[in-house]
Formats: sequence, structure tokens, C-alpha cells
Amino acid sequence: MTNRIYCFIAVIFVMSFWCAPHIVSGQDIFSFFKSKKKTNAIGANLIFLIDISTSMGELKKFELAKYALRPLVDSFKPNDKISLLTFSNQADIWLSGVEAHKQKNIRDAIEGIGASGLGTQILPGLEAAYALAEKYYCPTQNNAIFILTDGNFLVKKETLQFLQHHPGTQLSVTLIGESDKAYDYLLPFTEKVDATLQQIKTKTDAYKLMETLRLGYQHPTFRTH
Repeated sequence: MTNRIYCFIAVIFVMSFWCAPHIVSGQDIFSFFKSKKKTNAIGANLIFLIDISTSMGELKKFELAKYALRPLVDSFKPNDKISLLTFSNQADIWLSGVEAHKQKNIRDAIEGIGASGLGTQILPGLEAAYALAEKYYCPTQNNAIFILTDGNFLVKKETLQFLQHHPGTQLSVTLIGESDKAYDYLLPFTEKVDATLQQIKTKTDAYKLMETLRLGYQHPTFRTH
């Protein structure tokens, strides 16, 4: 019994010595280990690339895109890393690898985005999105880029070449709006780059399709048809 007591005291002493440099005032050893566990947890790496060109401001397409994004804020895993970008004539980064438990930051970014009144150049947006995908890449979790667009852009040779040279991140394209012509235009593009394609025409579509994506990204083999 005496030996067990001495061993127990020795363990407590070693743990206290090891943790002491990391423990701030008012933080006990148990909260220290709890915080370490939270910090080390790994989530998915999710990038949302939103079209804010002039045409997205027509027929409430941009508001439909926001409606699709809002439910996800409450659905992400706490340690998912969320990046949010927009593109028109250029790319702008609104969020870069923000942990999903920071919901206010994500909501504020979504609500702060507006249509730009400019043209649509998707390549700068893709370059910025894939740079963030590489920066926060996690080999044991899902890495995915979600593009929300009305499809009103030219699919140039340079765009195809860029995507074909970046196969490591899953790509999903969500078409915003009622245009079947735009869907037919984007379908060959997504097939060439092994991306999924779905269309949002109504608020009901927005919830169902984005919910499908939310459930799917948690699995390494996620695909949406």
C-alpha cells in the first residue's frame, strides 16, 4: 500500500512538472488536458467559392446562394476548417481556415457578401481556392471545394488544365438559378474535371442539395449526383 501511494505521488509530480509551463493562471491540470484534446482534433477542410458577378445579382440568384449556405453554419463539425472566397473579375478571401465553432465569424462573412456588378473570371477564384485547400490540406479528412455559380462564365482551356493538374481535392459545382441551358453547359465541364454538379432552382432545392453535401463531405468517398 505504501509503495502505491509513493507511485501515485510520483506520477502527480511528473505530470505537474510537465504541464506547468503550459498552464495559465486559474487553469487546472484537467482543463489543460481538455483543451489539448480540443486543439488536436482534426476536422474537414472545406472551401466555398461564391460567384458574385453581375448576373448573380439577377433574379435573386445571389440570395438563393446565401440561403443555401446559412443552414451549414450549424451543421459543421466544430473543428472543420472553413474558407470562404468570392470571385468576379478577381478573387477575394473572406475567411481562411476558420474553425467552424466560430459561427459568428462565418455568419458575418456570409451576410457581408454582395454581388459585385462585375464580370466573371473563374480561374483567379479557383487558384485562390486551391491555394487554401493546399494550405489546410488534411490527408486523413475530407478536402473539398464547393463552387456556387450561375454558370455564366467561359470555360477556357487554361481553366481545364489548371483543374486537371489539381486532382487531390474534391470539387463540387452547384448551379444557382433556373437555367437548364446553363446546366447543359456546365455538365461537360464538370465531367472533364471529375466534379459533381447539382442545381438549385428554389429555396427547397437549396436546403436539400446543401444538406446532401453536408452529410456527404464527412466521408472520404463522398459524391453527389
